[in-house]
Amino acid sequence: MTTPRPDGPIGPLAIHPDHAVAAFSWPPREAPAVAPGADVARIRIEGPLSSDDWWGTSYAAIQSRLADAVADQAVRAIVLDIDSPGGTVSGIAETVAAVERAREAKPVIAYVRGMAASAAYWLAAACDRIVAVDTAQAGCVGAICTVLYLAPAMRKMGAEVYRYTSSRTPLKAPEPGTEAFDAERQRLIDAAGDLFLAHLARLRGPAGMDLDAAAELYQRGRMLSAPAAVAAGWVDAVVAPGAESADAWLMHGGSPPPDEPESPFPFLHLFHRAEAAHYPEEGAMPKTPEGAAGAATPTASEAAEAAFLAQIKTLTEANAAAVERAEAAERKLAADAAERAGLAGRVAQLEAQAKAHAEAAERREVAALIDAAVARGAIDPGQRARREAFAAKHGREALAEVLADIPDEAAGPRSVLTSGRVAPGEPPDEVAKAREKAQAEINAATRKGA
Repeated sequence: MTTPRPDGPIGPLAIHPDHAVAAFSWPPREAPAVAPGADVARIRIEGPLSSDDWWGTSYAAIQSRLADAVADQAVRAIVLDIDSPGGTVSGIAETVAAVERAREAKPVIAYVRGMAASAAYWLAAACDRIVAVDTAQAGCVGAICTVLYLAPAMRKMGAEVYRYTSSRTPLKAPEPGTEAFDAERQRLIDAAGDLFLAHLARLRGPAGMDLDAAAELYQRGRMLSAPAAVAAGWVDAVVAPGAESADAWLMHGGSPPPDEPESPFPFLHLFHRAEAAHYPEEGAMPKTPEGAAGAATPTASEAAEAAFLAQIKTLTEANAAAVERAEAAERKLAADAAERAGLAGRVAQLEAQAKAHAEAAERREVAALIDAAVARGAIDPGQRARREAFAAKHGREALAEVLADIPDEAAGPRSVLTSGRVAPGEPPDEVAKAREKAQAEINAATRKGA
């Protein structure tokens, strides 16, 4: 973000628009450091967010406290205590990356006690879990830019404002209120908003979610109350005051419940606890239920083991069913692909047949035109190949126009000889001479060609 200037805009903001102006006067409040020996690091994120310390909470301070909490061996959980309307786009991506790095070492939970809007929700989305009080608000994703341009007011007061931009860089600082300025501002805001949605799609959306789907999921920038945000999938849980739940410790400053034993199957914890109760001391023999007298009454351990085996069987059957469905889907896709390939081949065959039919019809029409021209004496039969080549190059319509311009009996001596007619200008009694002359010319042409 750039600092506010009287003659230009500020940079892209990821902030609730209702707080865009009030954010500049929001009183900064230093976030408390991690208490020595504490097992939970509570990082307060309050007020507007920016790269600087002069308003609200700085991104640098959040990153520094995250690093301290990760390095502190006594800390086993990190809480981002959020009440913020958002802030600048500059610096948010680096801070989100710091939250994701912290998650690799320790659980990071977002606790919204007031507002997690815009950039503040961006940070919350990077956490393992988002929990909010029932009066909190969340959402307002996207970017906004507010322009404060005082040149018109200065002109009204009599001041002259001049702007000069280098010729080869006309888009460096277009005049506010022009189409060029609006286009440049919109381009920057769209880029910031798309980056926000891309992060949300990756952090909280299903795999492969695109920007349009993310925008629809977050209702194109709306703000919701905590219960509505839970229903929309933006927040994971709502904690009411005094509620007895796994997240109640966030409201009262306590510590999270102890971690369960690590296991590849969570339901093994019950089995482990039942085993511990059944064998109270290391090396002790299993207890026999009082009054059982050797009856086959299942012990707590046996019941837990039976439940465990039943769940394993259920998981195995579900996995086999999923594999079968996947294989059936693959077979269906292969069959569909083969069918599409067959249809494409048939279409290509039909197109080739149609093309062959069209070419044959074209050749027939060209032959008919040439035959008609020969019959009326316009061209010599020996010109057929040349006329067919002309039609192949220029088209049947061009050949028809050329032949139409040739008058009847224009083929010369051959037409006189074959038709028996008198050539134009010759008297009727000289027919024999004309025929002899025509035959002589034909013989001379034949010898010359040989």
